Amino acid sequence: MRMHWLLVCSLIVGASGCFEDITGNDPTSTTTTTEGSTADSTTAADSGSGTSGGNEDPCPEYCALVQDVCTDTLEQYQSEALCQSVCAALPVGTADDQLGNTAHCRRFQAIQAAESPDVFCGPAGPTGDGTCGAECEVFCGLAMELCTEDMAQWPDVPSCVADCMQFPNDVAYSA
Repeated sequence: MRMHWLLVCSLIVGASGCFEDITGNDPTSTTTTTEGSTADSTTAADSGSGTSGGNEDPCPEYCALVQDVCTDTLEQYQSEALCQSVCAALPVGTADDQLGNTAHCRRFQAIQAAESPDVFCGPAGPTGDGTCGAECEVFCGLAMELCTEDMAQWPDVPSCVADCMQFPNDVAYSA
């Protein structure tokens, strides 16, 4: 099931606080890895971009691609700025990532989406759709990265994952 998980993006956009109205965020019941977004938290300057590889920031190319290719019912982000914010909070990874919770994995999936959007827009989106990270891994990694101090909803990643696994996964969420 394709989950939009744009609610993850509301972590960045919501001025009233993280998960202010979180009646459900979706996990698919893929892995419950709890390393989240800290697994490879290199800086954006250390990241890779473009189809040529290297160590440049993948977010500009990724966000331009996913916004251009994944539209209408396949839309992953409500704006390119929202995409950039989520991308900046993800582990960068390496330019050859095709799997795993990284910005580069999502860039790869967005490139593939140009040919097959129905297949690749979900994995190119914020949750990775089970390809670029398990949805609860991604959700909790972003929650722990973006919702801190007074906005924190969980004391640690395992607590977040435990709650995330209880969210209904038969609902399309959006910000």
